[in-house]
Amino acid sequence: EGILLGDAATDWQDEVYRNSLSTNQHLSVAGKINSRAVKAPYRVAVGYNGQNGIIHTDKYERLTALAAFAPSFLNEHLTFGINIKSAFVKNNMTDYQVPLLAMQYNPTFPVYGGDPDGPGRGYYMLWDDTYHRPSYTQLCNPMALLNLQHMKNNIDQTMGNIGISYKIHGLEDLSINTRFGYEYTKSRYGKTVEENSFMSYWNYDTKKGDGITYNSRQKKYSYLCDIHLNYNHTFNNSHTLNAMIGYGRQHLEYEIHTNNFIGSSPEYIFYEERAYWFDSQSESFYGHINYTFDNRFFFDATLRADKVPYITRKMEYQIFPGVSAAWQLNNENFLKNIKVISGLKLRVGYGITGSRNMLSGLPYLTLFDQSFIYNPFTKDSPQFHYKKKMEKNRSLNIGIDFGLINNRIFGSFDYYNRNSYDLSFLAGKISGANGRYPVFASNGKIEANGIELSINAVPYQTKDLRWTVGVNFSWENCLIKSLGEIEVTYIEAENYTYDPILLNKPGERPYTFYLYRQVYDQNGNPISDIYDGDTKKVTGKSIIPATHIGINTTLSYRNWDLTINGHGAFGHYMYNNLDANRLRSAGYYQNNILESNINTGFIPEPFHPGDYFLENASYFKIDNINVGYTFPKLWNTNNNLRLAFSIQNLVTITRYSGSDPETFNAADDGSYGRPRTYTLGINLSF
Repeated sequence: EGILLGDAATDWQDEVYRNSLSTNQHLSVAGKINSRAVKAPYRVAVGYNGQNGIIHTDKYERLTALAAFAPSFLNEHLTFGINIKSAFVKNNMTDYQVPLLAMQYNPTFPVYGGDPDGPGRGYYMLWDDTYHRPSYTQLCNPMALLNLQHMKNNIDQTMGNIGISYKIHGLEDLSINTRFGYEYTKSRYGKTVEENSFMSYWNYDTKKGDGITYNSRQKKYSYLCDIHLNYNHTFNNSHTLNAMIGYGRQHLEYEIHTNNFIGSSPEYIFYEERAYWFDSQSESFYGHINYTFDNRFFFDATLRADKVPYITRKMEYQIFPGVSAAWQLNNENFLKNIKVISGLKLRVGYGITGSRNMLSGLPYLTLFDQSFIYNPFTKDSPQFHYKKKMEKNRSLNIGIDFGLINNRIFGSFDYYNRNSYDLSFLAGKISGANGRYPVFASNGKIEANGIELSINAVPYQTKDLRWTVGVNFSWENCLIKSLGEIEVTYIEAENYTYDPILLNKPGERPYTFYLYRQVYDQNGNPISDIYDGDTKKVTGKSIIPATHIGINTTLSYRNWDLTINGHGAFGHYMYNNLDANRLRSAGYYQNNILESNINTGFIPEPFHPGDYFLENASYFKIDNINVGYTFPKLWNTNNNLRLAFSIQNLVTITRYSGSDPETFNAADDGSYGRPRTYTLGINLSF
């Protein structure tokens, strides 16, 4: 069946997107009760944030309230800190596929068509009379998905803590500090697919146009208790000692309830219900010593013992030490008379830290826990007998802080070496279990070496005019050293589940692309269905940037100020799944394709994930430009008014041809667009 051409000329992105208006109001009142018996600063604040999304039906509202009270007694020897904050969120959500469909759906099809009460509910849809269902040869009308599927998420959150600090009378250098914290979050999510809509024929196992109702309730309780002793004293005006020893405990409960119903009306039929519970606690003993001599030599040591039962199982403590030292060179006699040097400090540090995630009963690793991995393991495989360990990072850092010309130029330079080990990762699935149960493994190792540079300067300064510039730069080389007994793991990208396109392998960077190598003709055009070999190749290109850079500059003249911020990432790649999807079944699905593919004739069938769609995703963005003016002393010395205007997401400089090079996914599938936002701000203090 060929591609059908209609009579319409629909700009689907114009139908889906809109210009939106958002507001953000915040009111706070602060003061202090000051009497002979008690001194108590306080603060009360309320805020409202309303955002209409750039896609129709998308709306976010957030109401917040905060109260803080810090009374002190006994001549400020006994101090309390009481804080409570609540937030209430209402979120009308948009299906993540809407932006993608707006770029893929056939532009010759109209928005509306058919009986408003029949199949399609008045939105254009190809109907298969033979099977009495929507035709397989089409995608979903994006406006139907937008208006006939309703997704809402309401969140109520309350958190608070009470801190008590007591300086011991007669020994004021020693204090006892305690803190008790509590957090409660309740979330209610609902999704309704209206009957006879395109989506109602493809959800779950019904496929009869009956509609679907899905509800989810989540609750989270978190309790925190911490107590520590702190000692701070200076001896002979040259020796300063700060020491702390403490104990902390955290308890978390998490529960999820979901149910599905056939139908979108009150007379729906029960379909499925599930419930999940998670209960965990952790505790830690910790100590910290900081010693300073003559404001020239600094020494710091920490020791932490953590126990996380759901990780270690045996309730055993794991020890994490750390030490660091610094030398303030500009306070030495041989540099004191060099006026150009206003600050110079050498630093070195070494330590071991642990990684844990209290929100999940599964092992946690940012770099390794993505999607599904294909490896044929059985229950008898050694990899299946997984011993849980807390992931660890062993780090060495050498750095220098500097200031020149009375700190008109200042910054820092750091070199680090970080070895991460006992890393947990998805190693495959159990054979014979329908591929549903993942196998976890540990003993993964990653080594990273990098540098970080920060430079800030005041190039020009007078009584009325001041110009500042700041630049941050980082570079990192990160390689997988070992996966334990496993040689390689193949990974599906989050937005590409047809076939693994990533791998983790010793000697490669994490998340290296694994694709077919495209063959090109003498004119440089790709040849359909011709690849270099019959298997995919390791590309050596990763989704993780090697280099990051950030800039900021501020120009202030009297009461005017102008600020510009930007950032960039370089050396990473992305699979342009947006373009690949348009070609995956070209000539079968009634979707839009690229003009470039018509010109080159590159329409592969069958489709294979090749490096033709792998693009350099390096970019630099101007994030924000803000200009403001301050009216001081409107009525008296305490009243000020500030007006500000800003533009966010101003410019993106990149050679990447997809939707956004900063999507944080290996496969770009047409993410929710980042809007360019114009903001007018008014701040009044009195």
